[in-house]
Amino acid sequence: MVSSELHDTLVRVGPFAVGLAVVALVARVRPQARERLAWKPVAPGTMVRWLLLWALWLAAGELVSWALGRPEAPEFTDHGLALAIRVFGIVVLAPLLEELVFRGLLFQLLLGRIGPAPTVIGTALVFALAHGQYRGLDLAQVLVDGLVLGLARLRTGSTRVPFWMHALGNALAAFQRLTFR
Repeated sequence: MVSSELHDTLVRVGPFAVGLAVVALVARVRPQARERLAWKPVAPGTMVRWLLLWALWLAAGELVSWALGRPEAPEFTDHGLALAIRVFGIVVLAPLLEELVFRGLLFQLLLGRIGPAPTVIGTALVFALAHGQYRGLDLAQVLVDGLVLGLARLRTGSTRVPFWMHALGNALAAFQRLTFR
């Protein structure tokens, strides 16, 4: 029998796994969809530069949060397998699905129709709207995150760079919510 804690975690993480399975199936069946995902390799130096820029952005965000006296994120209450699945969902599954959808499919769909700047802005807005659990400054930060992720996608032509950036940001957020007692 599955514990209620594990059940709740699977309910939270499951949609991301299902979404990735759907994206993978569509990419397998439709080669043009695979191209739209833009999961292309990039030069290691390019990846490192974007990740360093992102790390600076994350550090600046943490300093601003601290200066504004924003409360710390609540700690995870999950344990064991439920916690491992939850962290995996936050650090890997959610960023992968979101980047393939927002900076992959949607980005490519808009780019030829409205141009680069409106595409970066438009995908960032939709990305922020999809994160409706946030309010105020947190939502503004998600919007700016979306702009930076979109700029990385535009400049590199790949969703791999924004995925790793997003995963790094989510890893920091997950780490801040872990308890080490």
